[in-house]
Amino acid sequence: MQIKCIKSITPKSEYFQEILLTDGENMFYNSKNNVFIHDGKQTMTFPIKKSYYCLFIDGFAYVVNEHGSLYCINLKDQHCTVLQKNFGVDCNLYRVFDNKLLVSAKHNEFYRKAYIVNHTDVKEICCQPKYCWDILGLGNQIYFVSINSLKERNRELSLYRYPMNNDSTPLYKTLKDVPLTNYSIEPNNNYIAYANGKKIEIFDFAGTRRIKFKAPETVYSINWISNGKYFLISAVLAFYIYDGENFSLIKKIEFPKNSLFLDVQSSLNLLTYCNNDAVNRLDSNGFYSASKARVYADKWWNKRNTKKIQI
Repeated sequence: MQIKCIKSITPKSEYFQEILLTDGENMFYNSKNNVFIHDGKQTMTFPIKKSYYCLFIDGFAYVVNEHGSLYCINLKDQHCTVLQKNFGVDCNLYRVFDNKLLVSAKHNEFYRKAYIVNHTDVKEICCQPKYCWDILGLGNQIYFVSINSLKERNRELSLYRYPMNNDSTPLYKTLKDVPLTNYSIEPNNNYIAYANGKKIEIFDFAGTRRIKFKAPETVYSINWISNGKYFLISAVLAFYIYDGENFSLIKKIEFPKNSLFLDVQSSLNLLTYCNNDAVNRLDSNGFYSASKARVYADKWWNKRNTKKIQI
């Protein structure tokens, strides 16, 4: 029997995508082989391949790519430095403490490690839970999510806050079978929320369930914004914004029907346009390409773009 190759398909990158990010003073956008940073006067180009996120902190831009390399760009002298090459894929960046960078990096297939970066100085946080499933920078603090088992049945989830020692008591612990992918923590009101399909459950850190309700459609991600004032649900075709205290629906924001991130033929992940973070990386105008990003950047800096989402 002979086997004939009809067509060869190369999978698209799991992490790289063309994105547009800004901190109000600087703007970041990228292509497959370069990153571009516009400071309002000039556009700087750096040869960083397959980047998927950037965070501006205190005159520096930190960029991570799909190979797990972390770059530090000094915006003043336009110098780019490779801080770390072996973080691995799926690094998350947060601003914590006094303008320091928190890197949540995969330690192996299941667990993560935390690193603090002060400009170009990288130090690992040694004291963290043994089975650390997730590391988050929330409200200027560092939180560790620990699990006792990868199996869904009888799984325990514990929440710790940095700094901690070997006998630290968790802030929150649940004995129920909880999902490991769709949860969100709100440190100001001491809430933790879980989503499973359309079902939403919200508990306080004492373990008391505050509310249980159904979303209008299947939930892809959940998060609190504006220091817990709003609770955001990201679904396939829309955002749903709820009050962060009584969880009443405030507003529904539908995605533009012609946006590229709704094209399931190009990607099975409908949230690639915001790197699975629909809170901090909103693409309300659908500028999900490098060329459109540059046009949008010009309008943004010339103050000619007035199309904004009002909450």
